[in-house]
Amino acid sequence: MYEIIGEKMIPICIGLIAAMTVIMYIYYKKVYNVAFLFSGFWLVIVLMSSLNLYDVFISNDYVYELITLGVAFFDFGFLVSQKIRIKNVFNINEEEIDQRKYLVCVCICLIAISPDLQMLLFFFENGFDINYIYYIVAMNSYGDTDSVVTQFGTAWQQILSTYIGYPLQYLLIASGICKGLKEGNKKYIFISLTFLIVRFLVDIKRTVLIMFFFMALFVILLLQDRKKTNSGFFCGVHKKNIIYFFVFFGIYILISNMRSGEEENFSLLENIYFYYAGCVKYFDLRIANIDFADNTYGLFSCRGLIAPFLGVLTKIMDVDFPIYEMATKQLALLHGTVYQIAPGHYYNSYATCFWEFYVDGKEIGVAIGSLIYGLLGGVFFHSYIERRTLLSIYNLSFFISIYLLFSMLQISSIINYLVWPLLFNVFMFERKDRNG
Repeated sequence: MYEIIGEKMIPICIGLIAAMTVIMYIYYKKVYNVAFLFSGFWLVIVLMSSLNLYDVFISNDYVYELITLGVAFFDFGFLVSQKIRIKNVFNINEEEIDQRKYLVCVCICLIAISPDLQMLLFFFENGFDINYIYYIVAMNSYGDTDSVVTQFGTAWQQILSTYIGYPLQYLLIASGICKGLKEGNKKYIFISLTFLIVRFLVDIKRTVLIMFFFMALFVILLLQDRKKTNSGFFCGVHKKNIIYFFVFFGIYILISNMRSGEEENFSLLENIYFYYAGCVKYFDLRIANIDFADNTYGLFSCRGLIAPFLGVLTKIMDVDFPIYEMATKQLALLHGTVYQIAPGHYYNSYATCFWEFYVDGKEIGVAIGSLIYGLLGGVFFHSYIERRTLLSIYNLSFFISIYLLFSMLQISSIINYLVWPLLFNVFMFERKDRNG
């Protein structure tokens, strides 16, 4: 029986996470050390949650224990990862993106996301209103289970957009950021910004802006850092980065005010608190109401890997994949399940990365999922430390900005277009034997 058992363990959990944060800092004094970032990030979230500001309901001790378990196994996976090395099996030049491949991907992507382009044209022709667009999107299924607005494009166009267009869009944005910032190449920056604006205007989700802003920030930091030999904590942090941050923060506030409806009367600080601290209570409520009759057997956390295959077969053939359907159902429920976390404040989606791990196997799922999560992050981190190539910068900055810094929302591997840009990026680079 899941019951509220008080707050006895919260100080202990905070102390353990704080200790792990300090240990990971001592292990490698870099601001982009993924274990330090993850531990520190969750230390801040747990500390904020424990304060129960704005009358947020008290969370069960069990939730804090699960988070502590997840952070511990993430850090353990990070430590184990230093024994693993990524080999250049495709014999690529990790410093150079192939321009022809990049342009081919641009053309394919534009064709694949044509339903989105049609939708944007419709919105502009009928009066562009941010609140209206966001409302329409919110009425549709979350993630990549269905098209944003199903009346645009045929069924095949929707499939093409979901499983080819969106992954390519994120790949082009990310690789364009890396290439453009490395060389100051305006062409790549323009293409990247164009696809980013299209992606944002399709659903008006601020998260996509935050994702790629922080990716650009970390790309700049890593590019600066690889030119230096000192190992200080703030190595690579340039004054311009701070300026970029405040400029973006101002734009973010402006967009937030434009998107806010009459029903939203929360201050900026309240919204920040609810987004970060609120995820703990929402995670608590999801656990309290979970139905393990729909077991995903580990598939939920890695759903994005198989979605392009089973998703297509499910849509175009009369074939049933019960476990995949359960995983897709859980994905849809992330957005569709709303709980009250404080008087007058309702919450959905932000169930934390530990939720998917928990659905896959309760405490054991949290331990194993977090271990693999930390292992992957550690591999990207150590690969950058050893190689410092553009590809390693891409991988590490993508992982930190889209996976780690959004771990209070979900584990991004459940979404196909957040997985495949980390797998297909090697094909964007030139082969070594091409230039002799």
